[in-house]
Amino acid sequence: MLARERLRLTAERPDSTEPDLSLREPILKLFKKLDERKSPLILKIQEQWKQLAGELIAGHSYPARLIDKILYVDVANSSWLNEIIRFHSASITRLLQKKFGAGVIRKVNYRVNPECCRRQNSD
Repeated sequence: MLARERLRLTAERPDSTEPDLSLREPILKLFKKLDERKSPLILKIQEQWKQLAGELIAGHSYPARLIDKILYVDVANSSWLNEIIRFHSASITRLLQKKFGAGVIRKVNYRVNPECCRRQNSD
């Protein structure tokens, strides 16, 4: 009653000829389209990740996205995240910039995503 009075709502609901729509399906379709339109550069980086990062690191990480010259790399867990950031990040960034250009990849960000390596190993 208070909400009805405050917002001056009537007890009756307005007639609507349009059915209620869920946003779930359009959003899922949008994300699928965005995922399909990956840039050729991120695909090249993903193909060459094992050579660039090394087989051991590539087994626990995967380049996920390239947005505004920042490469986002998913890492399997926090232990590997710490290892990569402390000991390998600078050399991986240098190799990427040497291979693809410093103007193309400005920075590499790492984040934990346990699903990254499961998805990569299942491909």
